[in-house]
Amino acid sequence: MINPARDPEARHSRVSPVPPMPLLRDPNLVFEEVKEGECAFSLWRILTDLGMWIAAGGHSPLFRGERPRLHVPEPIAPAMETLRAVWEPPLVSDGDRLAAACSAVWQWAEAQGLGEAALQFGDLAARLDRGSAARASTAGRLCRRQSERVRGTMWFRRASRLARLHRSEIDFAVAHLGWGNLEADLGRLGEAEAHAVKAFRAALRVGRRSLAASAYHDLLAIKIHTERFDQAWAYARDAVAFYRVDHPRFPALAHDVAYLWSRQGYYSSAIPLYERVLDSIHLATERAIVLANLARAAGICRDRLRYERAYRALEVIRGQGVHLPASAFYHAAEGCRAFEEWDRAWLYCNLAMESARVRNNALVLARANQLSAELIERLPGGYDLIPEQGGEIDEIREILERKLKRLPLDERPAAIPPEKYPIER
Repeated sequence: MINPARDPEARHSRVSPVPPMPLLRDPNLVFEEVKEGECAFSLWRILTDLGMWIAAGGHSPLFRGERPRLHVPEPIAPAMETLRAVWEPPLVSDGDRLAAACSAVWQWAEAQGLGEAALQFGDLAARLDRGSAARASTAGRLCRRQSERVRGTMWFRRASRLARLHRSEIDFAVAHLGWGNLEADLGRLGEAEAHAVKAFRAALRVGRRSLAASAYHDLLAIKIHTERFDQAWAYARDAVAFYRVDHPRFPALAHDVAYLWSRQGYYSSAIPLYERVLDSIHLATERAIVLANLARAAGICRDRLRYERAYRALEVIRGQGVHLPASAFYHAAEGCRAFEEWDRAWLYCNLAMESARVRNNALVLARANQLSAELIERLPGGYDLIPEQGGEIDEIREILERKLKRLPLDERPAAIPPEKYPIER
C-alpha cells in the first residue's frame, strides 16, 4: 500500500506544498506503440490495473482472484511477476517494490526505443514511490523524450520541491538539470541557464563533481545556442576537468565539445571526436545526432567517404522506425547542402521542420526555416577553418581522445542514471 507517512504532501503541506502529480496517461498509447500483440496486451493490462489500484489507494480488493497470464520478453519477466501482486492476495503493501519493478520495465522499454511505454512505466514508478525526488525527475526526463514538456515541467517541479523537503542537494541538482534541458528545448535559454546554475551550485555544496560537470555541460550547450563561444569554451574546460572518464555522459560531452568547434567553423577538428564517440553511444536517437553532425562536418570538408557512410548509417536508423530528434534531421540537411545534394537536403530540412513543429522545438524550427530559405537560393554551406597547430583545440582534442580510448567499446550502463539526458544540441 502507498504509505501516507512517507507522502510529503501529507507531512509537509504547510511548509512547502508539493505540486500534484499529472493525470495518468492513456494506456492505449502503449498498446498502439508496442505492436506485438501478446506483449502489447500484457503491458496494457498491467498499466490499466495498476492505474486503478493506485487510484484506489493501493488496497483495493477489486482484482483478487484474477490470475491473467502475461506474455512479455524474458528481460522484464521478473519485474512483471512482481507487478502481478495487484491481482493476488495478500496484496503487496510495499510501494517501493512495485516502483522498482516499474523502473526495470521502463529501462527495458527505453533501450528498445519504446518511448511511450518507458514514459508510462516511469510515471507509475514515481506514483508508487511518491516521496522520491529521483523517480519524479526520471518521469520528467522520459516526458521530455516524448516531447511532453508541460507534463515534464510538472514532474521536475515536483522533484525540486521534494528534494528541498528532504534536504537533498543531489536530488535538487538532478531536478534542475532536467528542468533546464526542457526549458532549452522551448528556446527559453535564460530560464535554462538559471536552472543549470542552481544545479551546479547544489552539486558543489555536497562535493559532487560529476554532477557539477553535468551542469557545466548544460551551460556549454546553452552558450553554444546563444553563440557566446568564449563562455562556452570556459564551461567546456570545466566539464572536461570535472567529469570522471567512466561517467556515462562523458562521450556526450566529447560530442558537444566537437559540436562547439563545428559551430566555430573547425569542422575537420571535430570529425575525429564524432567518430570516436560513436563507439560509446548506443541509444539510437543519440547515435543519429552524432552521425548527422559527422555527415555535416564531412560534407563541409568535402570528405565524400565519411559523409556518405554517415548518411547511410543515419538512413538505416530512420528506416528502423526510430523517431529521430529534429536536430538530427537539421544537421544532416546541412551536410547534404555542403555536397550540393539538393534533393537530400530538401528531404531532411522538411523532416526537421515537421519534427520541430510536432515536438515544439523552437530552436531547431528557427534554424530549419532559415535553411529552407537558403536552399531555395541554392546558397552554399559553411567552410572549414584550420586551428593553430598545437593550440587549445589540439590540446583539448588530444585529452578527450586519450580518455575516450580508455572506455571499453561495450560500455553500457546497466541503468540510465537520473542525470542522463539525450544529446539534443
